[in-house]
Amino acid sequence: MLGWRRIFGAGLMVAAVVGGGAQWPVTGAAAAETVVQEVRPDTIRNPVREGAADPWMVFAEGNYHLLYTHGDKLVGVSAPSVAGLASAAQQTLWTPQPGQACCNLWAPEIHQLDGKWYLYFTADNGTDSQHRMFVLESDHPMGPYVFKAKLDTGDFHSIDGTVLKVPDGRLFHVWSSGRPDGDGSYRLTANHSGKALDVAGCSAANNADVIQWPYWGGSCQQWYLDALSGGYYKVTSKVGGRTLEVSGCSTAAGADVRVWPYWQGDCQKWKLEKVG
Repeated sequence: MLGWRRIFGAGLMVAAVVGGGAQWPVTGAAAAETVVQEVRPDTIRNPVREGAADPWMVFAEGNYHLLYTHGDKLVGVSAPSVAGLASAAQQTLWTPQPGQACCNLWAPEIHQLDGKWYLYFTADNGTDSQHRMFVLESDHPMGPYVFKAKLDTGDFHSIDGTVLKVPDGRLFHVWSSGRPDGDGSYRLTANHSGKALDVAGCSAANNADVIQWPYWGGSCQQWYLDALSGGYYKVTSKVGGRTLEVSGCSTAAGADVRVWPYWQGDCQKWKLEKVG
C-alpha cells in the first residue's frame, strides 16, 4: 500500500512516501544538476483534484483513494488512475454530530491495520484550542465509517496525527502538539499586594502549596491558561505541568489552593472576569 500527503507552502511541495518500498530514481542529467527557478504563485495548481484540502492518498483494492476535508465533513474520491480522481464522484465518509468532534475537521488519514481500515483525523468543539485526535473504523477504505474513539493525546492541542510501525511490529501514533496560545505563559498578580501566584519552593510535586510571592521570573510563577467550556479556564503551572486546584474540592472559605494533575474536576476550573 502506498500513501502520501502533499504539503504546499510558499511555492514548495513536499512529498513523503510511506511503505511499499517505493523509490523515485533520478538518473542522467537530472541527477547531475539542480535547477532553481522562481515560480509565481499563479502558476501553482493541484493536478490531482481541485478544492481538496488536507489530502491523503492510498492505493488499495485496485483503486486510488483520495481523502480530504470539505467544510465540516470528511469526504473522498476513488478511481483506478490518479488522473481519474479529478472527475470522480465525491463520497461523504463521515459527518460529525454535535459534540467534541463536531467542527474544524483537519488532516484525515487512513491506515489498514489488522484487516480493518482506520481513519485518523483532527477536530474540535468549535474552539481551536480544543483540537484533539479521533479515529473511525471501516471494513473498506471508502467506508462507511463508524466512530471508534477519541485518542488519548493528553489534554493539549493535538493535530495532524499519523501511524508509525517500527521494524519489531509495534505501532505508534505520532502527532503534533503544543499550546495554541501565542502569548505563552502568564504571571497572575494579586491586586492588593502586587505579588505573583507562586508554587511554593518551585515544587513539581503533587499537592504542592500555592502562595503569593514577589515576582522574580521563575517558572513556578508562570501559568498557562487553557480555555474550557462555559467560559472557564484550566490554570496550569509551567513547572511540573500541574493544575491549580482548591484542595479537596472544598467549598469552605479559607480552603487551601494547591496544584494537582488535571482530572476535569470543577475545583480545577477558573473563570476570568473583568472587575475594573
